[in-house]
Amino acid sequence: MPTFIDLLCGEISRKASLLRQLWSRAPTNEGELELFKRVKATWLPNPALEPPPLKRAFAVDGSMIERSFNNAASVFIGQALLIGPDIEEKALRLEVYRGTLDRATMDRLNSIYLRELEVSLALKYVEEMENGVLFLDGSLYSMLPHILYPVARSGQPAFPDPAFDLLKKILLLLKKAEELKVTVLCLSKTSNDVLLSRKLILSKDEEDIPEEELSSSKAEALPDAELLFRSTNDAGFSRPLIVGKMSFYPRHAALFTDQRELIKRFAIEEEEASDLLAELWNSPAHGVFYWRPTANDDPIRVDFPWMLYVEKVPLRQVFAIFADDISRLHPVLSIIQNFYGGTNVYNALLWQADKAVRLTKEKADIYLSVLNSKLGERVRLDRSSRRFL
Repeated sequence: MPTFIDLLCGEISRKASLLRQLWSRAPTNEGELELFKRVKATWLPNPALEPPPLKRAFAVDGSMIERSFNNAASVFIGQALLIGPDIEEKALRLEVYRGTLDRATMDRLNSIYLRELEVSLALKYVEEMENGVLFLDGSLYSMLPHILYPVARSGQPAFPDPAFDLLKKILLLLKKAEELKVTVLCLSKTSNDVLLSRKLILSKDEEDIPEEELSSSKAEALPDAELLFRSTNDAGFSRPLIVGKMSFYPRHAALFTDQRELIKRFAIEEEEASDLLAELWNSPAHGVFYWRPTANDDPIRVDFPWMLYVEKVPLRQVFAIFADDISRLHPVLSIIQNFYGGTNVYNALLWQADKAVRLTKEKADIYLSVLNSKLGERVRLDRSSRRFL
């Protein structure tokens, strides 16, 4: 059995400079030094807060598998689970892709279908959550720019478009949550976003980011996860950032200038798309902050519609600006602290949902055997998949 350890050591030596830079706590240039100072100025200690008033809490999480078969077809199976007081509801979706569908489109469809399952399940039961808390795994705000253009589906009907459908459901969920006073909290274990980094590079703390800066900036922003790893390690949270137009610039700036370009993308759905984009334009901005429960832990990103406990700020009115009153965040901090269960259980309800819904290899094998029995013939994975599954 050959070993590759010697080759690995050689590659590590050749890439040592980059590896040290990515995992170094020290800034490597004047720009990073200034950026680290700005981050530390926005990093605040966790306050000692009273447990929040008792509210009914719910969590939705999902999981998926995709398998390729020896006839070049691929199958997506996604499932979602909603848990809460006296409730456990589930949803499942199966999609079949012919071999002519390109990889990038397939990956995008998988992501959209899984998120649509989760949002649809939350939407179906949102009235039962009135005055309660809904935890979602992953950011809704970060998803919005990625569903502002349709999915190209070669050889398949373009209507209704999956991206358009997901956008409708996200906006409806936010609207219903506002009406029913449901606190929607989106928690992300990992994030590759650069919202905090871009904000600190492009404007002073007390200023909104100017449109021209977002449209023309060539500034190299570090991923927020890297920035926080290298510049902070104590427990605390970042000053909340109210984000609106920021993630839509420069690629989707037309949403706020001339929507005709975006509307045309949806072809048959143009009239409905016009109404929906106007609704997005007026939907709430989102509060975003990073929270580290204990020293040296990985920060958790927390997103929520900026209309909880405060006046609503429409997405169109702000690019990205730090909240001026930190105490307005305390109710959110109190809730997430109350559901924190340790390093591996960043949120007790989401952890429970994730554990129950996760599609392991064993479950995937069972699903494939059910597919095989229903079709009444041998359904075989392709050679590449059979080697390792």
